[in-house]
Amino acid sequence: MAQENIVPNAFIEARVLNNMIREFMPLYMRKRWVLNEMKKRGRITRATGGKRIEWRPTFKRRKMRASPVNPTNISFPRQVDERQAFLNWRHGDIGESYNLFDELVEAGEHAWFRNAVSTTKRLVEDAMETLCDWFYLDGNTAGSYHWNGLESIFSTTGLVSGSPVGALDGTYAQLSQVLQYYGGTWTGNWPDGTGDPQYCAWTPIVCDATNDEFGTTNLWSANWKKAINYTLTFQETLAREKPDVLLMATDWHRQVKDSLTEYFNIELTNGAKDVDVFKDARPSGVQIVSEYGIPAETCYGLCFSGLEIKYLSKPGTPDQLLFQDEDKDISASQRLFALQTFSNMVVTKPGSQSKICAITEPGT
Repeated sequence: MAQENIVPNAFIEARVLNNMIREFMPLYMRKRWVLNEMKKRGRITRATGGKRIEWRPTFKRRKMRASPVNPTNISFPRQVDERQAFLNWRHGDIGESYNLFDELVEAGEHAWFRNAVSTTKRLVEDAMETLCDWFYLDGNTAGSYHWNGLESIFSTTGLVSGSPVGALDGTYAQLSQVLQYYGGTWTGNWPDGTGDPQYCAWTPIVCDATNDEFGTTNLWSANWKKAINYTLTFQETLAREKPDVLLMATDWHRQVKDSLTEYFNIELTNGAKDVDVFKDARPSGVQIVSEYGIPAETCYGLCFSGLEIKYLSKPGTPDQLLFQDEDKDISASQRLFALQTFSNMVVTKPGSQSKICAITEPGT
């Protein structure tokens, strides 16, 4: 008995295509450093549900009381230590179609499947490039539907009095980033000094790269060491953890490399392999990385423990950031492909991140 050629139904086709996406995504993710690093560190995770992304960051800390060995009176005050933070889901889609004629001129009985594979590859590659760009964008901009990327947490107006850092003036996840908005006191010119955690719990450090604090030339090529040292020192002190990476604009990274050439005397012998003497140049032990998409004249100091990419996964499909649907439009004799994501980038701890950029005019 001859075996029947069974054409898969639309559900099976979509399932096969989504399994392809699961295979293709890591290939294209490796081409962009930051998303690949997020994946390696387990910071791209499926959400358990909900119409928005919610979390409760801690703003205040309880203080332990020093008391006699045999205390006679222990108090039990009620204290609100947490705040409610939330972000909305963001939707992204990318589509492609090909008509019946395109399918008929392809040789072989399974031409539609070969077209589906090549189309899926192209869509996944383009979608991953787009999401990598979204990582750096400001999602608070009116009318924007992309992710709440890094720039969403760094809005400033002028400088903090007596310090070469920006005065935060925005909100993130419905919580204010203005210093002392949630109370507390501080001794010294923030970020220098000491004070209550709630004073700056939601406030990242934005270092003024052209400030005279780091040199009167106001040039990145001359001042980058002092600016980075200042930022990393106070970021680590306030966040209680060392940044994992410095994501630096390409031209700034080039200037850093140029400024280091005088410190290297390189001798290559016959048969020597390619050498990058700057690859392991790490200010304060923190790796420098540059990639496409980082805004010009910008450097981010990131703690990955305070970053996540959350997504919703379609029921019946693999657990992944992107999913695909496939359908037919009989009226136009077309086969349709749509790749979609319901996701967002979440900075769970804005106070543990930093940015270096020009805030004031040189000479201030």
